[in-house]
Amino acid sequence: MSKKAICLQDNIINILDNKKLWFFIKWYLNGQKKEEWENVRKAMNIKQPMEWAIKTYLEREDVQKAMIQIVKLNKDFNLIQIYNKMYEKALKGDVNSANWIVKFSESDFFGSKKNELDDIINGLNLDDE
Repeated sequence: MSKKAICLQDNIINILDNKKLWFFIKWYLNGQKKEEWENVRKAMNIKQPMEWAIKTYLEREDVQKAMIQIVKLNKDFNLIQIYNKMYEKALKGDVNSANWIVKFSESDFFGSKKNELDDIINGLNLDDE
């Protein structure tokens, strides 16, 4: 049985109590362009002005969680882009980039240095009792 691929939008919509808030979040994080507000308002089927929506929706816990999730994913994406550039430079012989790659690979970005197998082995009781 295959799993359906889940995209960013699906993940964010699952966080939201009202799925239409996705339109607001996307608009807000993309710069809150006044000329695009009318499209957002229609998609959400609301009549309130932009100022009301900003004040009201930004106070919602589900909207805040969704926005935090998006910002974190964007940060990770940007770090991966930087990593790839530094990797290219390191392959061309740039020592500073190579040092950066080594330090970055030891960081928490890639997760804990211990893997699941280490956790299982450490949890085994090998004493004969």
